[in-house]
Amino acid sequence: MVTTLHHPTTEHSGFWLVQASGELDIGTLPDLERELFQALSISPPPSTPLLVLDLLPVTFLDCAAVRLLHRTRAAVLGRGGWFSLVHAERPTGLLLRRLRLQHLFPAYESVGDAVRAASVPSCGSPPCGGGTGGSAPTMTYERNTG
Repeated sequence: MVTTLHHPTTEHSGFWLVQASGELDIGTLPDLERELFQALSISPPPSTPLLVLDLLPVTFLDCAAVRLLHRTRAAVLGRGGWFSLVHAERPTGLLLRRLRLQHLFPAYESVGDAVRAASVPSCGSPPCGGGTGGSAPTMTYERNTG
């Protein structure tokens, strides 16, 4: 699995973008968890964490990955932030639908769609948390784990 954490810059509104690829299971999740919570820890209070997790290149995920999604969502929402997933029908959408969790993790087809959803002021708090608009970050930290 490869995870990439894109850091926000002064040119952008401060969205964190974490991208994962490959298989997400109990063996590969510690690296993804480290990247997700690094993004949250670098965003010091009172800053609002705005986090997008791109799972489009993921080929497999299991229930351990869903537990990580729940923990990440709770951590972001607990700080008044916004969390969203970019994912496709398979495998992520299928698993979330089978577990009846699609209302907590709605599908966005692209990072741009996820960012735009956070930018809509009239929608109140989307299922994954509220946020303000902006564009995706550009600086990259990459760790190849497999």
